[in-house]
Amino acid sequence: MKFSIPNDDYVRFEGTDADAEADLRLYDFFPLQEWELIGESHSPDGDHSGGGGDSHGHPESAGRVEGRIRIGDRVIEIQNGPGYRDHGYGPRPHQIFRAARWHAGTLGPELSYSLITVHAEDGGFHPMGYVMLDAERQPISDVHTVNSTLSDGYSSIGGWSTVVFENGRQLRIDVESIDGIVTSTHLNNGGPGSSPAGIEVLSIPRWNGHDGICDFNMIDNPHRENNPSHTRFLPTTRTACHNVPSICRGHADDISPGAPRC
Repeated sequence: MKFSIPNDDYVRFEGTDADAEADLRLYDFFPLQEWELIGESHSPDGDHSGGGGDSHGHPESAGRVEGRIRIGDRVIEIQNGPGYRDHGYGPRPHQIFRAARWHAGTLGPELSYSLITVHAEDGGFHPMGYVMLDAERQPISDVHTVNSTLSDGYSSIGGWSTVVFENGRQLRIDVESIDGIVTSTHLNNGGPGSSPAGIEVLSIPRWNGHDGICDFNMIDNPHRENNPSHTRFLPTTRTACHNVPSICRGHADDISPGAPRC
């Protein structure tokens, strides 16, 4: 994989394999954004940093994609597709997670976002992220992500995120899962020293008549790296999250002060 930013005009991704290749260009909708703590970050020891600091970061952006992908004999030309990119740097002590949810994606210039909730090993709970509406960053006061899983506890079939802005408006993004993989341990099947199970679910987000692309990520690490964690990902169907019972009865386009809140 080759990554470049020619003349600072766009981001180019190039990759070649025996069975596939890609040459994609992404034109950002807005400058790179960093996560920001949302509301009060709760830690038993009084640390409200949420793991922030200058030693590491996670700049992200969304944009328009064009280019070409080949999978076997099939060639796909992309002229005006949605794209999302991020780049994490610095220490990544994933074993501190008891659980985390990361929902990041774009529905075009109208809405892009990255929403994270982290339940840390010390019992702290840290919501963070950002939302861009029409390329303008919106201050957030609260966020919740609901991830629906099958009985194995890892196979995600979709869900939704609800955001409350500081001005009282609310926004709900519904998610339809398409497929996913388990990314996680650098040791076989978990165990001491390994990272928690990360379920990367490639999905379709929907809001206000728009749809796009997103990563509906779920991390669960109840043993906190002390014991093996057996994981598998079951093939999902195109199950709409609207069929999952919810205490949230708002619609995907609900962004009014009186909208019901999770």
